[in-house]
Amino acid sequence: VMCENQIGVGRPNDTMPIVARWRYRVPDAPDAPVITDIRRNAMTATWREPFNGGSKVTGYYLEKKEKDASRWLPVNQEPIPTLTHRITGLLEGMDYVFRVKAENRAGVGPPGPPSRPQKAEDPIDPPGPVIDPECYEVTRSSASLRWKKPETDGG
Repeated sequence: VMCENQIGVGRPNDTMPIVARWRYRVPDAPDAPVITDIRRNAMTATWREPFNGGSKVTGYYLEKKEKDASRWLPVNQEPIPTLTHRITGLLEGMDYVFRVKAENRAGVGPPGPPSRPQKAEDPIDPPGPVIDPECYEVTRSSASLRWKKPETDGG
């Protein structure tokens, strides 16, 4: 750097090289998401906030793929502002895995590890208890029973 006035140019001042860079870095990769509330065409993913790189995380991008596929597909186009997201439009019977990327002022960070594979299917629960069971005929070697069907069949 040199200064100049009406008398002339001053001696140069040598400085150390300066590297211009953003003071923030992209966020670290989030942990693998946990998948809950699984249905035949939707699931809910939840994850923890990663180290933010020095700038507040502004959103998340969720990606999905079929378990044996190689290509990841975006779940959302706009950043998700929370640590949970309901994923819809899944195909019944398919096994899916999901991963998350975080974004801050410096950009989008690397994806985290994938979730455990989850099959898109409605849950099946045990049936409810039978209603009004009754033994109406008893012999030496058998008994006849009747009842009303349970209120819920388990799915």
